[in-house]
Amino acid sequence: MKKQLPKPAKVAATHALRDLKFEISQIASILGIGERSVSRYLTEVPEDDWRSFGEDVKKLIRVKEDEVAAQTLALIEKKLPHAQFRDLVGLYKILRELRVGEQTIARGLQIEDAARVNYIEFVKDEG
Repeated sequence: MKKQLPKPAKVAATHALRDLKFEISQIASILGIGERSVSRYLTEVPEDDWRSFGEDVKKLIRVKEDEVAAQTLALIEKKLPHAQFRDLVGLYKILRELRVGEQTIARGLQIEDAARVNYIEFVKDEG
């Protein structure tokens, strides 16, 4: 989403990401713009023609969150019968963090990265 987007699209996307509780620094990173630009875009009202673009951004992020959650649950179901107590404690901590993430509407690709790291650690512990 970097420089190919026109300014009205960036304004709409900035508002959409902020509605999903992303931090200014995360929005800047996702859109490939500076934090000052993000702050400035948040003071602007998205153009009517671009509001649907912002809603599409929200939908895409929610779909990605659901996909990551489904993959994580499938992995848990697969590994659970062979899990040891310490694995279950780790799983509890991960689920608690994800629940906190629900309140802040997850963090896009950061959630996928966290799930990948947790999976790698889980597999190491199994071995």
